[in-house]
Amino acid sequence: MSTYNCSFSSRERELEPYADVAGPGVLAGYLGTAWICVVLVIVHYLLIFDPEQDPFQEEGLPGAGNNNRHWTANPIDALFKIMFERVSLSFSTVGQVPALQWMRRNPRLQAAFNKAILAMCDIQIVTGLGILVSGYADLKSGISAYHFLLVGLVAWFSNLTHIAGLTVLRHYLHRRPSQKWIRLSLMIILSVMLLTAMGPTVFFNWPVWESLSETAGEEEKRFQGSAGLPGSYAICFFNARRAIQWHYSDTEVKLEASPSFQSVLISMLLLVFSLASRTIKLQSTLSSAVKKTRGYFSNRYKAYIRRCFCIEPSFRRRKPRSRSTQFMRTIFCTQMTNLLVIRIYTDLLVSTLSDIYWLLISAIWGTIKLFLVKQSVVIEEDSWAFGQILPAFLLLAPLLTTMEIFTELRRGTDTSASQPDTSPGDNSPAGKMYLQKLADSSKLYKATSIATTTITKLAFGFSQP
Repeated sequence: MSTYNCSFSSRERELEPYADVAGPGVLAGYLGTAWICVVLVIVHYLLIFDPEQDPFQEEGLPGAGNNNRHWTANPIDALFKIMFERVSLSFSTVGQVPALQWMRRNPRLQAAFNKAILAMCDIQIVTGLGILVSGYADLKSGISAYHFLLVGLVAWFSNLTHIAGLTVLRHYLHRRPSQKWIRLSLMIILSVMLLTAMGPTVFFNWPVWESLSETAGEEEKRFQGSAGLPGSYAICFFNARRAIQWHYSDTEVKLEASPSFQSVLISMLLLVFSLASRTIKLQSTLSSAVKKTRGYFSNRYKAYIRRCFCIEPSFRRRKPRSRSTQFMRTIFCTQMTNLLVIRIYTDLLVSTLSDIYWLLISAIWGTIKLFLVKQSVVIEEDSWAFGQILPAFLLLAPLLTTMEIFTELRRGTDTSASQPDTSPGDNSPAGKMYLQKLADSSKLYKATSIATTTITKLAFGFSQP
């Protein structure tokens, strides 16, 4: 490729094919691996994940006997698992044990899931760093804005795959601190490089043109505007002052109002949120600190409610139908509603179900952006050369390791069928106790009973928070 030229006239240079970045093999390898990992993470959450299990338990590690850590299941996860388990309870069993309970207790199946997800994470974190390093190295060689944008999108899926793996490997990595820190460090490096690569793409607004109707006139397309065009040299847009001048020479729309700027902003927020969430959840100290902080503010708010309704000692002896009593009860119920809503949203935000949801949103978002960019230009770079075949073969590795899950599942099923069943079924006392234990952790969300109980305690008992 030729060297770059950052004159204004070079914006409209002809786009040259670069199949090593935009070819079908490269895109299939990264996109396919990312989606396989997303599906595995979702299946792991539905079948294997146990909200009652402490991911930071020290069992089997030195000094485990001194661990007094108390773990409380997230009510959102517990409630969702109860609903899913009861729906699926009538569909499948292994022997006399509900299939979901059997899968959660099968260490061989859990190990197979961990191995498959780890294989994909290891491949993607290395190849993601590799393609970003290659993209940065090609900047001075004149890589186009179109191909550099694809480099960032492909690296997005590498980062997504690694984050997806860390969602379900908290316990595995906690028992292997060296692996945890290596993967966390690589994830941070990849995220920083990816955020840097996203910066210049705020000026790449040309994919919006193709999303407009064919009847859209040149005036409407000019209103959208784009500082960068597909054939523009990507390195020119690392100079923010130059890129901003080019933007306003092509449109009167403010940069922050352009679709490309808003799209990149959403991508950055998703990336930063995912990185911060996984970093906190991988560290027992940070996770505990967040819980303590939340408990502190929750107790302070409950104490505030208590003080508001303990100012007048005769509050509990007032006539129930008096206007003052009804007014105080209205304020009291409003404050309790605020507390419950805040707790529900906080539980939802820190739940594993929320991680799965945002993981799926990130995968869909990246896929839509990738195909939108690919459809924005017409260029012949679909040949299957060396640079296409190798990434496609990389897709075989996670596929082969994923097949091991089904092998382990069948082997574990045969083993459990040949052994007497000692596990609690759903109709046994132990099985009922198991379901009841999960149900107890979700009582917060039975709004009527909680509100009644809390109001009674605060209005009449005033027990300690």
